Amino acid sequence: AVKDDKADNLQKESSFFYPPPDGGWGWVVVLAACTHSLLVSGFHNAFGVYMISLLETFQSINCKNIFSFSAWIGSVSYGFIMIFGPVSGKLLQKYGAIKVAIFGAIVVMLGVVCSSFAADIRVLFLTHGILVGVGSSFASTPGNLILFRSFATGIVMAGGAAGTLVQNQVHRYLIKAFGWRTSLRVYCGILTICIFAGFAYRPLEKRRSFLLKFWICPESSSFQYLHKLFG
Repeated sequence: AVKDDKADNLQKESSFFYPPPDGGWGWVVVLAACTHSLLVSGFHNAFGVYMISLLETFQSINCKNIFSFSAWIGSVSYGFIMIFGPVSGKLLQKYGAIKVAIFGAIVVMLGVVCSSFAADIRVLFLTHGILVGVGSSFASTPGNLILFRSFATGIVMAGGAAGTLVQNQVHRYLIKAFGWRTSLRVYCGILTICIFAGFAYRPLEKRRSFLLKFWICPESSSFQYLHKLFG
């Protein structure tokens, strides 16, 4: 009977071993991750809208291989999202989701603004290809890694698809109304939403308290029971 009571106490205290339940602040985190996916991933998928404007702008500057350069810009940027995935994961582990996501959003905004001032299409390889790509990796990785529920992950992935459909029309309108350079600057202002969304990735205090309890109080009954079970 005593052993059963210890097992019951351990089961009550061992919520650390299981994913946090759905609901509450967890859905705020899902909304924040979906926002990053909608604004960041959607922007990469809708970048083709800028191709005609880039060709019209830089073809008059006598830039050789203009068609090849313009096609590579979006590909390089998307590739850097994947290439910097391991780096983003290590930074996430060291500094936490909030800092990494906010830093990534700022880098993306910097790359978008610098792209709007590019005087040569080759500059876009640095501003959009590298800066926006690396920043997007930092901004989107936390939202993809901290979610454990399959339904929540599906919502975040759907955000990227919705962003593609919505941003395609938004950027088309902005380019037609203001030109592609001003369109990028306006979108940089919209990306500030990602900074505020990054603050939603707060850590789970429940997990910390569980670890501290067994670290500080190794004489607790549950700790002794674990010691008997696993030696």
